[in-house]
Amino acid sequence: MVNKTKGGKRDALWAEAKRRCRLNREDIRMAKEMGLNPRSLIKNIPSQSEPWKLPMKDWIHEMYRKRQEKAAKRKSRRSASKQREKEGASNTPARISMSSFSPGSGLTASDTGHRQGHHPVRKARDSTVEGG
Repeated sequence: MVNKTKGGKRDALWAEAKRRCRLNREDIRMAKEMGLNPRSLIKNIPSQSEPWKLPMKDWIHEMYRKRQEKAAKRKSRRSASKQREKEGASNTPARISMSSFSPGSGLTASDTGHRQGHHPVRKARDSTVEGG
């Protein structure tokens, strides 16, 4: 029974936000989908001394549009990277690691994909040996 009273209170807060912010069902759905709280909507109602603030309806729509664009970009980046991984895994030969490079191995720095003397780990290790 406790859940019913909390749910009823929550519904009452959303109804109040809908009335005071002049929102319709679609606006309320967007706000809920974005995780907004009805109290935060009521708190952010622009007053006459805050002409820079958008009306609540426009603010919710703008925020929703921006979040949808971000989500679409994120989704396209993920799908593009997955596509590159699929293509790259089948077409690219395995790279040789620097740990297999030694003077007697017959490998050169160009075989490993690194320029000689520019390996970050070796450079850091060499500088600590020289300094100490």
